[in-house]
Amino acid sequence: MTVYALKPAFQTLLRPVAAGMVRRNWTANRITAAGFITATLTGAVFAAGAASRQWLVLVPILLLARMGLNALDGIVAREYGQATARGRINNEVADVMGDAIAYLPVMVLLPDRATLVAAVVVLAMIAEFVAVLDPAARRNDGPFGKSDRAVAFGLLAVLVATGVSGFWMSLVLGAMVAAALLTISNRVREQI
Repeated sequence: MTVYALKPAFQTLLRPVAAGMVRRNWTANRITAAGFITATLTGAVFAAGAASRQWLVLVPILLLARMGLNALDGIVAREYGQATARGRINNEVADVMGDAIAYLPVMVLLPDRATLVAAVVVLAMIAEFVAVLDPAARRNDGPFGKSDRAVAFGLLAVLVATGVSGFWMSLVLGAMVAAALLTISNRVREQI
């Protein structure tokens, strides 16, 4: 079970929003760009959290907004005839680069756990690369897909904001590394 399993219900909730955005001349590519900007803001908030932990309460909100934008760009592309090869590439690149920009600043927040943070981000990038190797179908196998990472990093922000640190952060990040490795394995296995 992953957060991705909730995507159909999430998309149903967002369809009226997508219709409104299309009426206001939002394209799928503009929504993808907005998601990337939201990822950039998330990274900035993580970095600001090193100086003042109160900023970290914004992280779950920004990550939820990013997940919404990621769902909306797909809805608009598919359901409003805006799907293009260039848009698909833009979406995949924005997702992978957005993850790196959003999550690498956690190294500033947790400098003593920087290696674990970097490992999570690199493994997430590999998982997303593996996901698109099959041109016929994108793999979304978990347990640590894009939405799951958003939930995990949102939880991490809340934990740090409430003063959890040290060994517990190593445990959380270690679990994220293990989940990312399992995700890569699952996605490779499903394609061979």
